[in-house]
Amino acid sequence: MDEKVTVEMTLAQYQDYLLLQVVRAAEEARRLKEELDAANARWEEAVQLTKTNGCTDEQLAAAGLPGSSVGTPVGDDSFGPTDGSQTAYSPQADDRGPFDSTSAGAPVPPRTQPEWSELKIKMHDNFFQPRDITVKVGDALAVSNLGMHTHNFSIEDTDIDVDVEPGETSSVELSALEPSTYTFVCAYHREEGMEGTITLT
Repeated sequence: MDEKVTVEMTLAQYQDYLLLQVVRAAEEARRLKEELDAANARWEEAVQLTKTNGCTDEQLAAAGLPGSSVGTPVGDDSFGPTDGSQTAYSPQADDRGPFDSTSAGAPVPPRTQPEWSELKIKMHDNFFQPRDITVKVGDALAVSNLGMHTHNFSIEDTDIDVDVEPGETSSVELSALEPSTYTFVCAYHREEGMEGTITLT
């Protein structure tokens, strides 16, 4: 149909026009959300890697990362202290990530050194976040699907094989596993690079 609104349009044609705009807006919102999730994942992985390798909050601030006077993402107050003191960054403080505009002005929860065994593994289309984790033997692991497609969480050389539907979270029991490093994958999207490693200590 002609996408221009004209006075000759019938009510049905105008309703079709409006529905088309809604569909297009939804598609654009979905695309932007996927890009946002990917940006947040890269940000969290970069911070985790720098903290794991001994970088301090002062060094991150000096590099212009969130918490310093420059380079702070719009609407972000989830990194660094608000009272001038230095506390450890915790990616658990806000699962939405620093680039989510809905976090602007939100209260900043207390920060503690992250316990990676408590983190959920998040499934996106098509990657895990984080891709490398360390947990304690016996811990239960929460696996959340934030993508638009069904994903799978399987640990190689074990009996763990779980499908997770979009928007759902499954608990994965690790008590039967011996301390070691394992590879976990999505059986449906491994060829797209959806895999990672889990270390049990």
